[in-house]
Amino acid sequence: MDYWAKAKLDRSQAMLFSPTLDETVGENHPVRFFDEVLRGVDWQKWEMGFNGEIGQPPIHPRIMAGALLYGLNRRIRSSRQLEDACINRVDFMWLVEGRRMDHTTFCKFRTKYGEELKGLFRQVGQVAMKMGVLQLLAVSIDGTRVRSNSSRHNTARQKGLEKILEELQEQIDAALAQMAEVDRREDELFGEEGSGNELPKGISKLKKRQEKLKEALAEVRRSDEARKNKHRDRRETGTQAPLADLDSKVLPNKEGGFAPNYTPMATIENGGYIVDADVINDSSESKVAPEAVDRIEENFGKRPKEMLADGAYGSGENLSEMENRGVELLTPGDESRVSDKNPARREDPEKPVPEEKWEDLPRRKGTHQLSATAFIYDKERDCYWCPMGRKLNYYCRDRKTGSSRRYQSKSCAECGLATTCLSKTGKLRTVRRDQYEEHRDRLARRMSSEENQEKYSKRFWMGETPFAHIKAVIGLRQFLLRGMGKVKTEWLWACTAYNLGKLAIHWAGERDRLDLAPG
Repeated sequence: MDYWAKAKLDRSQAMLFSPTLDETVGENHPVRFFDEVLRGVDWQKWEMGFNGEIGQPPIHPRIMAGALLYGLNRRIRSSRQLEDACINRVDFMWLVEGRRMDHTTFCKFRTKYGEELKGLFRQVGQVAMKMGVLQLLAVSIDGTRVRSNSSRHNTARQKGLEKILEELQEQIDAALAQMAEVDRREDELFGEEGSGNELPKGISKLKKRQEKLKEALAEVRRSDEARKNKHRDRRETGTQAPLADLDSKVLPNKEGGFAPNYTPMATIENGGYIVDADVINDSSESKVAPEAVDRIEENFGKRPKEMLADGAYGSGENLSEMENRGVELLTPGDESRVSDKNPARREDPEKPVPEEKWEDLPRRKGTHQLSATAFIYDKERDCYWCPMGRKLNYYCRDRKTGSSRRYQSKSCAECGLATTCLSKTGKLRTVRRDQYEEHRDRLARRMSSEENQEKYSKRFWMGETPFAHIKAVIGLRQFLLRGMGKVKTEWLWACTAYNLGKLAIHWAGERDRLDLAPG
């Protein structure tokens, strides 16, 4: 029996000098950095939400926020698991200094301080700037898909929503009738005094759900109508709307299939820190880029010099907005606009492209039809020249947009490129030009340089690493909360925790390099 190592402490043995809580947590433990940074944060706005004169003394918001943020970095998102960790895990016990908070307290705190959390996110970023690890030289913007707290099977199409609304209206009518009968009886007993201006809580909830369902139904109808107009010959099954979280949208999943989702957005600077976070409920990721730049400037007092993004962000509106803000947008452009390999770019556009170079003319993907960059714009004459040297004159505005100008040839008869230039039903070639064409030309020139191509190659790890960390390490693959407002707050908690985790790693490395004492 003497072979095995003996226990260092008998469970029933009283200790005269037991180790302190502080001695049980190592000097280089990340929890010490979380505590150090959060102690340096201004909590005044958080404290204003407490009444310091009545009731039991509340737990300071720094303690609550610290437990939530540190828990996220330890893959603990559930409020019940946080409650258990504060009782049984030494690092959590050290962080909250032995306090015990139940899961209800964590639940309420997580959603109550959405606006104050934005200030905490900003202050954490400012700490990173002071440490020199956040410089805002270049940023990358991207979005991902995260499941909402709603089953993929708990959805309804237009007819289903109409039926649910009918049933809900019947419930509301019955509840109002019952309320009126109760009021009548009470008036007979006690008189007609009393305001009676507010709906009971139960009916108020039904009314709010009714409004949400009406909005969802209107959105489904718009989507169905758009799909029918676009695919006239196809049988459409109809757009689905989630019933549990009406703010989410049924979208394609990263893992395959369709389910209710949100689209969290993140703008990441070149050091890997998230400098802006937002959530949308559709696929219009590219539209939020200008707003992200404005929020970054508001939070950190400076704009990034460059923004890296995928091809969806290269719209004319974004290019114009970024130029107005002095931000250089790096995103895939149409290389054929400026490439010398495009035979359409010739000294005299009135002369046709040699037949042996026709195969090198730029073409649309999929259709193999000649693209618009095979036509050269003549600014002085306000016209286009086709590869055969024929002139396309301006003749009208685009009916749909109103901002695009249409240029059309007078005749495409007997043209050797007609089969690859015209559509199946078209007889004349039309080229559209809007107010952003020069912006697209400048983008193509920017992206043609090796220097910018080298910069753009960093977009993949800049933009994707935080999402991978938040999903794989923090474990946020599905939101716990429902409703756009609460989901945005939950995403901001995750992004703030991610930034604090990166700062903890940097702080530990600096201490080892400089041999600094803790504290």
